[in-house]
Amino acid sequence: MKSLQQAFNSFLQSDEISGVSNYRQFDAKTTLFSYEGINFLYVYESDDPSFFHLIVPRIEVFSDGLYSRMLDFSQRYKIAKVLLIDNHVWFSFEQIVLNIIEGDYRLFKL
Repeated sequence: MKSLQQAFNSFLQSDEISGVSNYRQFDAKTTLFSYEGINFLYVYESDDPSFFHLIVPRIEVFSDGLYSRMLDFSQRYKIAKVLLIDNHVWFSFEQIVLNIIEGDYRLFKL
């Protein structure tokens, strides 16, 4: 059975999704890619292999309006975190994945 990291990387390189560019494995835990012009980081947590962690870094320079809208979204839906790092807004999506079915990419549809 594939690990979550292997399954997600296979998905990014499959015909199941179009619009992925700049795909590269940065290191053993981090995959970088762009989807429809937005940069993403996928971070594999080897200490918790069922933890899916997708980050959208440096979305925009901080503004009260953007940050408050994203914070409201984060609190309402509880699936993402909004962070302020170096005066830029970052968005982090986290989920526990208990079962991976070979070739079933529905989990990863962006």
